[in-house]
Amino acid sequence: MRTWSESMPVRVFKSSLALALIASVFLLGGGCSKGEPRRPKVTISGSVKLDGKPLGLKTIQFSSAATGDSASTLIGEDGNYEIVFEEGDVGATYDVTVYEPQDASVSASDLLDRRNQGNVISTVPLKYSDRSKSGLKAVVSQAGANTYDVEITSK
Repeated sequence: MRTWSESMPVRVFKSSLALALIASVFLLGGGCSKGEPRRPKVTISGSVKLDGKPLGLKTIQFSSAATGDSASTLIGEDGNYEIVFEEGDVGATYDVTVYEPQDASVSASDLLDRRNQGNVISTVPLKYSDRSKSGLKAVVSQAGANTYDVEITSK
C-alpha cells in the first residue's frame, strides 16, 4: 500500500503538466481568433462591351496579382456582371480575362488543343482569354462595391 507522501509528487506533477499545456495553448493563440486580419469583402460589377455593343453570355474572370485568388462569373445577356470576393485585396491590381463559357465535360487541355487548332468558334478574340495578353487590369480601390467596365475590340 502506498502512503500519501509517495503518490502526492506524481499527482502534483501530472496536474502541473496539464495546466502548463493548457496555458501554452492560450498564450500561443491556439484558442484565440487573433492572427492576420481577415481581408474585407469586395464586389466588382460593371458591363462588358465588344466593339461598343453589350457582350453577354460569356465568362469574366478576375485574378489578383497579389495573392493569385481568382473568381469568375457568367456575364448576363445585357452585358452586365457582378462578382464577389469574400476576402478581396483592396489596393491590388486584378488581371481580367473574358472568354467563352466552359463546357464542364471538356478538360482544360482538350479545350486548349481545340482552340489552338481553330476548332473553337468564339466571338471573343483569343487574346482576351489570356491574362498575360488581355491588357485588362482592374484596381480594387475599396472594400465593398467597386465598378469596372470592360471595353474590348474584335480587331
